[in-house]
Amino acid sequence: MKILALVSGGIDSPVAMHCFLKKGYDVECVIFESTPFTKKEEVMTAKETIKKLSQKYGKKFKTYIVPHGKTQETFFNLVKESDLKYSCIFSRRMMLRISEKIANENGCSFLLTGDCLGQVASQTLDNLILIGNVSKIPVLRPIIGLDKLEIIKIAQEIGTYEVSIKGGISCAVNADYPETHGKQTEMERIESSLGTEKLMNAAVRNMIIEKI
Repeated sequence: MKILALVSGGIDSPVAMHCFLKKGYDVECVIFESTPFTKKEEVMTAKETIKKLSQKYGKKFKTYIVPHGKTQETFFNLVKESDLKYSCIFSRRMMLRISEKIANENGCSFLLTGDCLGQVASQTLDNLILIGNVSKIPVLRPIIGLDKLEIIKIAQEIGTYEVSIKGGISCAVNADYPETHGKQTEMERIESSLGTEKLMNAAVRNMIIEKI
């Protein structure tokens, strides 16, 4: 049974991946490349954390690197100003849609994220539900109830912490005042004009695959 882990350049997602690797599960990875909204270095940082886990567990991980900037640009170009507060929720919903498609096409039964409850706008309980309900396959969130210090301690123990903090994360996709309690009806209204299926298919078509 395979799991597809969404891995960013942050501290949390490698820790979430470790939680299932230590139990012997077969894990593949997906990284979203979001320039110009994030630094190019974030992809390299994500790869380095995967490499750390590769060294720890003595195996290479099949990794899908997906272009995500065009999807985010489409959102900013087409929605009205009052809907910009949904930018982060939309971005995360698209990540799950794309990940689900990759998972289905490659025999993965679960998605795995580093979501931690309440840390940022995309991780309030309301928004986690709104983001997660786009996926028809289960989304695993093993560190959802941990606080940051607990996550950092694990990251230090597995050797990913220093890598994750080296470059930092800078994301320009968030609105100045992001929606923290997103509504399903509002999100569906916004997405109805964005061609989510077309965006998803284009992202998967243009991804690259590496062994890390």
